[in-house]
Amino acid sequence: MSPPQHGIAFGVSAPSADSTDVFIWMDNRTDQTQSYGMMCSVSYLGAFEVYDSAGERVLSKAEQRSRQLRSPVDGIEELEICSCCILQSIPPHTLQVVDYGKLGYGYALSPGSYFIVPVDPRTRKLELSKMDQAGTASFLSNGIKMVIPSH
Repeated sequence: MSPPQHGIAFGVSAPSADSTDVFIWMDNRTDQTQSYGMMCSVSYLGAFEVYDSAGERVLSKAEQRSRQLRSPVDGIEELEICSCCILQSIPPHTLQVVDYGKLGYGYALSPGSYFIVPVDPRTRKLELSKMDQAGTASFLSNGIKMVIPSH
């Protein structure tokens, strides 16, 4: 789980280390019902970041496309839209799965080991502890290890 922000923490899980299914958890530690918006197969990608075995962040397919678009034609941006949105209510003091999807939908990963680290999807920020800010890679301990096998 990520460190809680305003009483809400997020986490990621997978059925096994060699599965590419990713589940997003929300831990509502507040005394009020909180909302989480899920949009088709898009929103779960905003709830984590992927790091390779060296601790380097891996760009998503969308980030790679965006960089390619900015080079040849300035001023054009890619916009991903969705026609189905679901707003969930998470009761007080409840931990539950709020989103899910396949890692391969948003990332082109070569065989190897990766860390899937939760971020707050409301802000898209990786919440770092004081130890992390000192330059260590301990934030990876908030995530899960995932192995992409060679075929």
